[in-house]
Amino acid sequence: MKTLLIGLFLISSAWASFPLVKVDNISGTYSEKKGKAFAEHASYDLDVVKIDHKNIEVEFNNIEGNLVLNDPNTTVEINFDFSFLNVFRTIAFNGVNIVSTQKKFISNMNELRVFIEPTEYVLEEVELSSDISGIGGDLKEISILEGLITNGDLGVKTVNFGKIDSEKFRAQVIAENPDVKAEAYKMFSVNESTKSIPVTGRNLRLVSKDQSFSGSLLLDSWINAWFYFGGKVENDPDAKKLYIDLYKAKIGIFSVRGLALRTIRNLNLESVSVEGNRIIVDFGEVLHAKPNDSKQSTIAKR
Repeated sequence: MKTLLIGLFLISSAWASFPLVKVDNISGTYSEKKGKAFAEHASYDLDVVKIDHKNIEVEFNNIEGNLVLNDPNTTVEINFDFSFLNVFRTIAFNGVNIVSTQKKFISNMNELRVFIEPTEYVLEEVELSSDISGIGGDLKEISILEGLITNGDLGVKTVNFGKIDSEKFRAQVIAENPDVKAEAYKMFSVNESTKSIPVTGRNLRLVSKDQSFSGSLLLDSWINAWFYFGGKVENDPDAKKLYIDLYKAKIGIFSVRGLALRTIRNLNLESVSVEGNRIIVDFGEVLHAKPNDSKQSTIAKR
């Protein structure tokens, strides 16, 4: 049995190119600043170490700030700050596959469950990718997060939002669109059977290119209309913050930007705030790579 102490930040650290990583069929949970996951296979090729695991167990502890990977022969401990996971409070995921080459990052997931009190959001068939191979200029340092912002693509087959109060929803749409009140009453009709009804989104597509993003989502069930949104996203690694400016959010002919921003604010997430039309995600230390950590020597102990 070996213990390898490796200082790095995989997602948020800057690399000359993406780190070489391959993970097959990982499933797990994260709650109360701790988590555990299992994978059939995981391999990574970094500046300080090359490791290949089979039947791997992964433990991540945000309190101690480390990531521990165990297989029958090897234990690997990686310094890591998981503060960003606390945005979600409790999450569960299964069927996750990740492939990262020098210029491409691809991840797909069978299911992701996110619990934000009092609602559980369920995402099925999630695909996330980034391709920086066609980007010109000097790319001496780029993180996976920055790669996704520069040229990223997110697709989700279904998103279960749980039940909503349809009467309250319609009132908020009318308040934001007083000139089309009659159309809102017609489109968002409310009766006893639709007062509290589950809403599912289908075929979510979100594309980010050069810090601008646009997306669409078909809201079925009671709403039965397309939700379109777009804006600008900026990563500030020095401030350890992500800024999302929401320029547009519409359901059919109705603007719902104010409604969307209020909904995000009312989630009361510790790491997320809303100022005007801007959403601010505070990653804390997760985007701050300690210089000595990223190149720390590998130490083996039998």
